[in-house]
Amino acid sequence: MRTTALLLLSLFGYAAQGATISFTSANGISSIVGLHTVDIFVPDTRVITGGFQVSLNSLAHTWLGDLTASVSHLESGRSVTLFDRVGFPTRSFGCSGNLNGTYTFADTGSGVLPCVIGSDIAPSGTYRASVAGDLATLIGEAFNGIQANGTWRLSVRDVIGEDNGSLGSWTVQFNVESSEVPEPGSWALMVLGLGATVALRRRVR
Repeated sequence: MRTTALLLLSLFGYAAQGATISFTSANGISSIVGLHTVDIFVPDTRVITGGFQVSLNSLAHTWLGDLTASVSHLESGRSVTLFDRVGFPTRSFGCSGNLNGTYTFADTGSGVLPCVIGSDIAPSGTYRASVAGDLATLIGEAFNGIQANGTWRLSVRDVIGEDNGSLGSWTVQFNVESSEVPEPGSWALMVLGLGATVALRRRVR
């Protein structure tokens, strides 16, 4: 009886397995002056379980201390800041260096977006998100437990407007639950296997 019970568990106790999914915007921003938003629609209805990160692909801008960036999920009303005027208010106008690369923001980053000066360029890489004053903050927990589907919005703002830049696209990525079930063919094999096991046990008795 115990053998049959274990077999039932192995055949029909299908365990949900997580998956990592990502979506990239179809467009970017040709000229970052003032406030700009770029949306991504996610059709997947599974629940976010972790691994949240955002990549700003091919982001270029002079005087990075002018910029703020945030991501929000419109349906849930949840939002996180990626960075907010790097170097400000320690420096009156923020850090004067430049952005020119792909910048990913995740809780696994080694540090916040660095303050670079003059003609220096902040290197591409994975960073922690930060709020005003360059204080590191966690962003993944803001979206854990919500359904992934809906509109994800990146907001980028140049608060000064004297410099310019562009964004190629942006990507949102996270882990989700898996609600997959075995294919019909797999179910048939399971049933046959169970039937064979039951028949064998009857013969043994």
